Amino acid sequence: MSHVDGCFKPPGTDNNVMNHLPTVLIVEDDIHISKLIAVLLAEANYHAVTAGTARDALAKIQESEPDLVILDWMLPDMPGDQLCRVIKGRAAVTLLPVLMLTARTTLADRIAGLDAGADDYLTKPFHNDELLARARALLRIRAAELAQAQTLAALEQQNRELKEAYEQLRSTQAQLVQTSKLAALGALAAGVAHELNNPLAIVLGNAELLANLEPGDEIVSTGG
Repeated sequence: MSHVDGCFKPPGTDNNVMNHLPTVLIVEDDIHISKLIAVLLAEANYHAVTAGTARDALAKIQESEPDLVILDWMLPDMPGDQLCRVIKGRAAVTLLPVLMLTARTTLADRIAGLDAGADDYLTKPFHNDELLARARALLRIRAAELAQAQTLAALEQQNRELKEAYEQLRSTQAQLVQTSKLAALGALAAGVAHELNNPLAIVLGNAELLANLEPGDEIVSTGG
């Protein structure tokens, strides 16, 4: 197992493998407990990152984009429940699960932690297997929620594309109808002009005939 700058990873893992391992951020000011959890997670094939303060935790969330946060309630610069609210209030990490880890064991404390947005609550001292089991459960839920969000995003994209195609079809249809109307109007105008031209030609022909008559000539109409 290697440990560099607060990051713990399973032995024999290179950067390519690390990119595919779930990342767990441990926010704990007690160095011994923090390292204990980090080693436990690394041995379970997780990439563990540690932070000792709320400020450091927020920076690590932005930097490492963890899949799970294990959050201690008692931090030196901000209570854990308040930090949980900050994390859950960020749109970019809405689906980031938080496991609250604390020695506060009363029912009121549990309710306060859950009301702050924590997805689960584990009291100290904890059993290693229970911690891993709760972490696995939260990571499975996160994976399912991310898959659902991706599916929803894909469906919304398809819906937008279908709407654009429908609008384009309606526009094309409207253009075709307008073209047909103009063509029909042109044919109607040509027909009317033709009908008007026939009697006009008759009138002009008769007028010319009358103009050329001599006294005593018989009048023969050029009409039909």
